[in-house]
Amino acid sequence: MSAATLAQAERRLLEGNYTCVLCSAPGEWHVSCEPGIRPPLQWLRKNPALLSGALVADKVVGLAAAMLFAHGGVKSVWAGIMSESALIFLQTQGIEAGCGRLVPQIMNRSGDGPCPMEQKAVACKT
Repeated sequence: MSAATLAQAERRLLEGNYTCVLCSAPGEWHVSCEPGIRPPLQWLRKNPALLSGALVADKVVGLAAAMLFAHGGVKSVWAGIMSESALIFLQTQGIEAGCGRLVPQIMNRSGDGPCPMEQKAVACKT
């Protein structure tokens, strides 16, 4: 996987105007324009091994997405916006993580309350 870096994944995410980008092997890129946690859910359903050892760049990563990425076995995650709980979770799982902006929590799409998936994930143990 040394051929791809998180910086390359970040650049591909931003230049392609995607919501999520995954590099599963050198030169093997998967992209999504789906919102929320749909990209990792779809990739896990379609091919669970796809995330194993992968690099991921995502527009927004909250705790629910972080848990899905960890479940899939990703190696590294970069997010434009990441919640504090997601960063802590990824780090405790031994996953390299970074972000453009760290926030206390991910807000819902209306911006008037917390993300429902973030709230549900807080109650999860695994």
